[in-house]
Amino acid sequence: MAMAEHPELTAQDRAGKAFPVSWDQFHRDCRALTWRLNEVGPFHAVIAITRGGLVPAAIVARELGVPGRAVPPGPFAGDRAGHERALAAALDDCAPALLVLAGFMRILSAEFVARYEGRILNIHPSLLPKYPGLDTHRRVLAARDTEHGATVHFVTADLDAGPLV
Repeated sequence: MAMAEHPELTAQDRAGKAFPVSWDQFHRDCRALTWRLNEVGPFHAVIAITRGGLVPAAIVARELGVPGRAVPPGPFAGDRAGHERALAAALDDCAPALLVLAGFMRILSAEFVARYEGRILNIHPSLLPKYPGLDTHRRVLAARDTEHGATVHFVTADLDAGPLV
C-alpha cells in the first residue's frame, strides 16, 4: 500500500509535518533518509531518538541540524514497559506524524504500537514476507536465494507483518 493511500496519513498529515526518526546502530540509514526527506519535502525530520548510545546519532543529527535524544534501555534493565514509556514521552514531546525505525532491532509491545497505530514505518532487511525477524542475511545465503533486499512496512503488533509501503 503506497503511503499516499494509507488511511492514517492524510494529505494534511503529510504537508509540512515533522516526524521523529529512530536512530540506532544503522544510523547511516537514517542519515540518508533524513537527508532525502529534507531535500524533497514536505516531510522533515525534527528529532533523532536512539535506544542505544547517543554519540553516533548526535554526530549525524548535528550534521543535519536535527535535535537528538537518547533513550537507552540500560537504565530500564528488565523493565521493557518502563523503557517504552520513556520512548513514548520523548516521541510525544515532538507530536510525531510518522515514526521511522531503521536498525531499531527491538520488538515493540502491542500497547506501544497501538499508541502510534498507522504512523510507524520499519525498514526491514529482507524482502518480506520472506525472512521476518533477525538474521535475514544469513538465512538468505543459507537458502541460496538469488534475490535479496529491504522492505519498508507499517508496524503492527505482529512481527514484520504490517502492510508494505
